[in-house]
Amino acid sequence: MNITALRISILTPCLNEGEWLEPTLCSVIDQDYPHAEYLVSDGGSHDGSVLALARYDQHITWWCSEVDNGRSDAIHKTLQRATCDLILILNAGDVLLPGAL
Repeated sequence: MNITALRISILTPCLNEGEWLEPTLCSVIDQDYPHAEYLVSDGGSHDGSVLALARYDQHITWWCSEVDNGRSDAIHKTLQRATCDLILILNAGDVLLPGAL
């Protein structure tokens, strides 16, 4: 298999991390890799997280904002929707350097 054809699912679990979420979203969106999908599960934030997700909605494969049972549940929600060869869990506040994928 050609390694450049691998599909990568990037998963971000978050809750009330709006201050850190937008840089994370942008670092994923700015990647120049055509076989990536981005899935975000927000645990029902009451800060600016949902606004950031809505702002970048067209660049995110799937996202939700609903009460969950913690980080592992949020990751599980995204894993159920992932269609990948590789998985990258990227927490809010973490960023990918340009060309990382």
